[in-house]
Amino acid sequence: MFFLAPLMLASIIGGIVLALSLLLKKHGKILIAKFMSYVGILIGVGFIWYAREVAIGWDGAGYFLIGFFVILECFTITLYLFFSKKRISPP
Repeated sequence: MFFLAPLMLASIIGGIVLALSLLLKKHGKILIAKFMSYVGILIGVGFIWYAREVAIGWDGAGYFLIGFFVILECFTITLYLFFSKKRISPP
């Protein structure tokens, strides 16, 4: 039960990053799409830093889990963008 709330919040952040990345990939801006996933990874690192330095106890553990799940999702998005081929639709 403790994992569900951080996973849900991380899924919201990951969903926003995924939507923006796929939208940018659709328009042919793959480099900017990868940059969005890198920003998501930095957000996750920021959550983990906040959990380590500022928050204590259960709050810190919750922030750590949010950061961990955000990094995991954004790294998966980065791998997807790296290995997927750019498809150009015919005019």
